[in-house]
Amino acid sequence: MAWRMGRAAFWRFLVINLLVVAAIVLLLPKDLDLPLKDGDSVPLPPVPIKPIIALLLCLPSGWMGRRRLHDAGKGGWHTWIPFLAFACFATAQAIAAPMMLKYAFWAQAHGESATSVQAGMVGIFALWLCGLLLAAGTLRTVFLWLQPGDVQDNRYGPAPASTQQWGTAPVIAMLPKVGRLGRLPFWIIVVVNYLAFRLLNDQVHIPMELVILLYLPSFAAAVPRLHDTGRTAAPAAAAFAIGAIDPFLEGPLKHWALMAFAPDGLLGSFFAGNATVIVANIATFYLLFLCWQPGEPGSNQYGQGPAEAAIDDFVTQSASPQAPARPTAQTYVAKPVTRGAAQRSFGKRAN
Repeated sequence: MAWRMGRAAFWRFLVINLLVVAAIVLLLPKDLDLPLKDGDSVPLPPVPIKPIIALLLCLPSGWMGRRRLHDAGKGGWHTWIPFLAFACFATAQAIAAPMMLKYAFWAQAHGESATSVQAGMVGIFALWLCGLLLAAGTLRTVFLWLQPGDVQDNRYGPAPASTQQWGTAPVIAMLPKVGRLGRLPFWIIVVVNYLAFRLLNDQVHIPMELVILLYLPSFAAAVPRLHDTGRTAAPAAAAFAIGAIDPFLEGPLKHWALMAFAPDGLLGSFFAGNATVIVANIATFYLLFLCWQPGEPGSNQYGQGPAEAAIDDFVTQSASPQAPARPTAQTYVAKPVTRGAAQRSFGKRAN
């Protein structure tokens, strides 16, 4: 089942999210780039990582913007237009243009044909054009975000005021109702996420501190998957937190283990130095084991089952308003009047 979000709660959440993203991006080093792996052909410049981090950190606003559009009775796909526009501009300006410039100098130095350079410039122009078109669509998305929500329940769920169980606190209004997710969609997301990470890691050097951001889709899918089995999101949060702190503790822990457990032999140093890695792997495999369990039939405390919610959404969207039912003949059947009642009412003035 989809859920809704009011205007005030959404704009508070959006402002806080943008401020946090701006603070994180400003605190990052200026030369934070992903160097491409050395190839046998063209040397390419490093890929700027700040736009990618900013885009990933803004995804919560995209999810909340989808709920805001649902509150106004609109489809949620409009909320992803600003993200696509930002991705087009960032790709054209920060990634594609420097690469094409360096490739042009390389092609000129090695006597290569200019056809590929011209094709690359056409691709950059196409990205800019798509970005401009999507920027126009962004204005429409912002306009839809400013529209008032439906006062009554609509096909996306109850009104936001009726979904708050702890008063009207704005923080509670911001919390998303995650719902439930079946096994097949969850494993599709996990496999695609893993394959995308492996393909990206083969092309660029990804710092270990940023690897955890690339697994955010799997974490976001694990939470409703655990809800489908009747469990809380604690196992997913624990596995994600351990994986996040592992890159920061791995180096110091290995150094400490080498100094402390060296007299006990190589085995003790290995287990001590890789303690966080071992714990992270155990937590991850335990999480995958829980996500493999079948979901609870019917509804539970986290909402309807995935199949029931899909059927309800389909029926709600496809149902058309029907004319009111005609009164049946039984409505017009008068009660039998006895002779005594007719005599008593005879001659009385009607009220």
